[in-house]
Amino acid sequence: AEVMVGPYRVGDPVALARTQEFFATRNLLEIRQHGSAEFDDTARLRAVTGLSLADALHVATARRARCDVLLTNDARIPAFEDLAVVRLDDVQSGQQ
Repeated sequence: AEVMVGPYRVGDPVALARTQEFFATRNLLEIRQHGSAEFDDTARLRAVTGLSLADALHVATARRARCDVLLTNDARIPAFEDLAVVRLDDVQSGQQ
């Protein structure tokens, strides 16, 4: 939902179609449900870091799923000891 905001906001049907196509790719992503453990971690992250609910939930879910990297364009999300945060803009510009 968060990734789709940009294309919807600017009314870009090509970007919207590409984004939808990307997320429809089979075996590319694993959809994770949020349980009480993720929500507890989310609350703790919000209390300690000041992250928004959505950002803290993303981080908590990634950590619970034992992801090594969180790919984002949100510069407000810090790296964590157990989760590297990579900016999509950095990857696209060759900085990572």
